[in-house]
Amino acid sequence: MYFSTAVIAAFAATYVSASPLMVRGNTCGAAPASSKTSNQPISQPSGIQTSAACQTQCKANSSCTSFCFGLVDNTIQCKLYSCAASAVPKQSSANLVVYDKACSAVPSVVPTSSNPTGKKVDNSQTQSNSDSGSKTSEQKAQESKKAAASKTSEQKAQESKKAQESKKVDASKTSEQKAQESKKADASKTTQTQSSANTCGTKPSASTKNQPISTPSVTSEDACKVKCQANSSCKSFTCGKVDNAMVCKLYSVAAAQVPAPSTTAQKNVLKAYDVGCSI
Repeated sequence: MYFSTAVIAAFAATYVSASPLMVRGNTCGAAPASSKTSNQPISQPSGIQTSAACQTQCKANSSCTSFCFGLVDNTIQCKLYSCAASAVPKQSSANLVVYDKACSAVPSVVPTSSNPTGKKVDNSQTQSNSDSGSKTSEQKAQESKKAAASKTSEQKAQESKKAQESKKVDASKTSEQKAQESKKADASKTTQTQSSANTCGTKPSASTKNQPISTPSVTSEDACKVKCQANSSCKSFTCGKVDNAMVCKLYSVAAAQVPAPSTTAQKNVLKAYDVGCSI
């Protein structure tokens, strides 16, 4: 009897450790199979393109414990549940898979008709790189030799002529011309850097009359950012805790164009962020 119990325990441990869908008690990427049909979605966010984005929506919802994702009838579905993934009822389509909110390494792959669950990664480029890396030094040397031999004498002469003309042009430039070109290049880089910079975490102070396009109810700055990302018209947002309540305002203009708050309490705590900022 002791022998049978030990064998059963060992078999159970082996089965659990070999399962690809269980990670320390979490269900990650499995087909929902519960018979508890009373467990229905608490929310179905729109505009979600990947499992990772669906997970972000779940994390932003304090009631969400798990989520279901997949492509059904050419429509990407993201369903949030307040129960564990193992308790999500069986779905009408096999294209939907379920994850617990705590799952790690959730795929950021847009599902397609050939990959409706969005779990597979296109490894054609990886395979190509692997094949290229498998070439021996001798093979590479032979290929380089063939490429060099394929150039005709005329091509080599033309390349040599172009190189000499380029040297003459460089030599003809005065020191002043070179200094001006260098100055223009530096100015261009500065302009590009400024145009790509985001306003992140500064107090809104623009003297404009731009009004918020939405004031969603959230519990954290991260959740406010998620609301902005989910709104195609949102370019920036302000957030902060006023009188122990989180205030979140979404704007259709850049953070630098967000006006100063009208009340003293909000002026002291609200900060403006462009949607591309990291919080």
